[in-house]
Amino acid sequence: MPALLVASTFAAFCLAITLLAIQPAAPFAALHVALAAGVMPLIHGAITYFVPVLTRTGAPAPAVWLLALCALVAGWTAVAAFAMPAAYALTAAAALAGFAAASLLAWVVRRGARGIGRPHPGLYWYMAALACLVLALAAVIAMELFPEQRLALRRLHLHLNTLGFVAARGRGHAAGAAAHDGHAPGW
Repeated sequence: MPALLVASTFAAFCLAITLLAIQPAAPFAALHVALAAGVMPLIHGAITYFVPVLTRTGAPAPAVWLLALCALVAGWTAVAAFAMPAAYALTAAAALAGFAAASLLAWVVRRGARGIGRPHPGLYWYMAALACLVLALAAVIAMELFPEQRLALRRLHLHLNTLGFVAARGRGHAAGAAAHDGHAPGW
């Protein structure tokens, strides 16, 4: 599964760069190719990989890796919704990605509670990142329900994704990588 996520991320970034070169007037589509189809599934996979390290628990069940696959499908569905606008396609993609993120968050919380000793502080950054993603995806669904608030919800979506999901996950990953290498402070 990790190899598929890396390959998909590489393909998404190549497509995003191509889209920006061919159609510079459509940055939202290119941005969603890179982030929704590339970064989001890859982050799901990274969290799935590092949580057992941070909690000192066993490897994740194969079903947990399917959540990253759900995020991957949701990301490419969002991209398709930009390419061929269809009623509720973006909302469906947000709902699927939200399900994957909320399920992964629940798994992370359970792992933190069942781990040996106190969980590493990086685990809490992962939880915060996933909570931000769930809220960002809820904002997409809310755009459909409250069209008069679309601009405000879109800005909320943007900030929760970039400053919340990606940034908090980056901090959690730095702590997780240190724990994986055995150089985590306090261990």
